[in-house]
Amino acid sequence: MKLNKIFSGIMLAAVLGACTQLEKAIPEPMVATEAAAYDMPAEGGEIELSFTTNMPWKISIAPGNAKSEVGDIKVTPSSGIGSERPIVVTVKAKANAGSKRVAIISIIGTGFEAAVKLNQAGQGDSEVQKGTWGTPYKASELAALVKGGDAPLEPVYVTGIISKLVDMSVDYGNVTYFISDDGTEADDSFEIFRGKLFGGASYTADDTELLKVGTTVVVLGESTLYKDTPEFKAGNTLITADGKALPGGEGTAESPFNVAKARELVEGGTAPSDEVYVKAVIVQIDNVNLGYGNAQYWLADDHTTTYMMEVYRGFWFGGANFEAEDQIKVGDVVMVKGKIKDYKGTTEFDAGNQIVEINGKTE
Repeated sequence: MKLNKIFSGIMLAAVLGACTQLEKAIPEPMVATEAAAYDMPAEGGEIELSFTTNMPWKISIAPGNAKSEVGDIKVTPSSGIGSERPIVVTVKAKANAGSKRVAIISIIGTGFEAAVKLNQAGQGDSEVQKGTWGTPYKASELAALVKGGDAPLEPVYVTGIISKLVDMSVDYGNVTYFISDDGTEADDSFEIFRGKLFGGASYTADDTELLKVGTTVVVLGESTLYKDTPEFKAGNTLITADGKALPGGEGTAESPFNVAKARELVEGGTAPSDEVYVKAVIVQIDNVNLGYGNAQYWLADDHTTTYMMEVYRGFWFGGANFEAEDQIKVGDVVMVKGKIKDYKGTTEFDAGNQIVEINGKTE
């Protein structure tokens, strides 16, 4: 009897020791991806996705937003065992005839999961329309069109750096000058003939410092070819000079502030306490947070980031959440409603603002 107890004690100790060793032998589940996101061209193809894990794994693919269909995206192999070396799988996608789509590729196992984003451009995405407020022509681009006999029939926006001043007439209230992409007197320069200032105002003696060689401008006008010189016809209008516009607007939906006016009020300590409207161009997007449904981006009175205001944690129409990262893009012209304020020296829309118009559409 005593001998049996001794053997039992030895066996129990052996089992407990084995369990302890087994616990020590089982590693903690882990997985790490080489990159957080991958890009796929619109025409499709294949890419390699690399990750490491010490446990058996499998792949799961899900749409990244409501607009994405990912049924033709395949990953090979789609499962496997852990390895000390990087594991490489092949991601294949067919051509995407629609708009840009997003897929979330997850590496899943017992006790762990990691995900990467696959962005695929769309063949159905419309090309950026040049000559608009948000995406003006470069001086060289418009000059080439006009010289080639393809001058736009409607007024368009052009941007460039003043390379040469021809005439600044106080008597006639206009200015004639040339602009180019880099500010040099290049062959592809574009002439601004007898241009007016902000809002069509006449040039005066007080404006001598506004337009000078080296100033970056955006101008709206009708283009034509005059004796081999591509130019805007007389009566064109200055939109911005070095990123700044003339402060304007009343802060209403019918007469929204521009960025210059919003900044003037905020920086001067006279910003309204009520909600106001600002209409401007999106020039920078910091993030579109689909988890919280809001976005953080920047507005300007032209396409540059020279003179901006921030839209902080803004929402979609009617205060709805953003459902896709591409609902807004740089170059969009938006009207935003909300309260404006100063935050550590930055003029911004306070959180909770919302878009009420985008590229002329109100819903």
